[in-house]
Amino acid sequence: RVDRRQRQMCIRDRDKSINSLEKLVLGKLRRNASDIESLSILGFIYKLKGEVNEALEYYERALKLANFESSVGLTAWC
Repeated sequence: RVDRRQRQMCIRDRDKSINSLEKLVLGKLRRNASDIESLSILGFIYKLKGEVNEALEYYERALKLANFESSVGLTAWC
């Protein structure tokens, strides 16, 4: 059974990990704003933080880029 102090420590550690990942992904996006994987991860990060509108924004950007890349790849083969 987890006591209150352990739970708070776990939450704090989780938040630190999420913030570290967010910084890493934002750095990747500064170098390449079209990085689909980073956009998706950032959407997931915002979802974890409860920031639903931001999460949707990044998921949609990733999806649009993925769809664009798929259509460009298909036309190259046709």
